[in-house]
Amino acid sequence: MIATTKWLTAGVLALATAGAATAGGPNPAGYTPKPFPQYPGPYNPGPFPPGPFPLPPRPDTDYVVLVKALPFGGWHRYARFETAHAARRAAWRLESLGYRVRVEPVFGGPVRW
Repeated sequence: MIATTKWLTAGVLALATAGAATAGGPNPAGYTPKPFPQYPGPYNPGPFPPGPFPLPPRPDTDYVVLVKALPFGGWHRYARFETAHAARRAAWRLESLGYRVRVEPVFGGPVRW
């Protein structure tokens, strides 16, 4: 019970001290804070000039894994992947199973995400 009273008294004193410090009045050091700079356009963090806004759409590139199951058969589409890494992983797995595999990029179209 006494500890709770001590904590409450300390809290009231801390709030009173903080209120007195921020009450205003003349600044003894003569410091006046500078306003935050306002930029005329979008923020450009480097020395390079800003690009044209909006930026032109970047073409999407997908990767298709083609599989040849039979020696004299044609190529069949196994799957289409968003990244080259995922396509190479699938190709490696199919090659380890004994299939002939080819990975081809497919260009065109806007970015889907």
